[in-house]
Amino acid sequence: MSSPRRLRRVYCLDDFEEEARRHLPHSVFTFVRSGVEGEITLRDNRDAFNAYHVVPRVLVGVTDRSQATPLYGETYASPFGVAPMGLEAITGYRGGGADTVPWHIGAAAGSA
Repeated sequence: MSSPRRLRRVYCLDDFEEEARRHLPHSVFTFVRSGVEGEITLRDNRDAFNAYHVVPRVLVGVTDRSQATPLYGETYASPFGVAPMGLEAITGYRGGGADTVPWHIGAAAGSA
């Protein structure tokens, strides 16, 4: 199954920011994208994640691998989610809260 058109340019987490910039109203985007108090925690979080490096082991022992995960009685091919955040409802300005967006996008891509 091919990915939704708006996700075809997304190759890493930073790419989601550019897609959000295109999709969300400016005030909503800047709220979700920013941090408080000089964005110190935001910077510290990024530094903490950047301390880890993924070393790919391409095609090593992949015959029995699966990302499928059972969740609430259904099995999803490759589930993902977004952590709760303050004022999340503003990102659902077209209906539904922010928590409905990943499931909708994931379902269109064959996962949820």
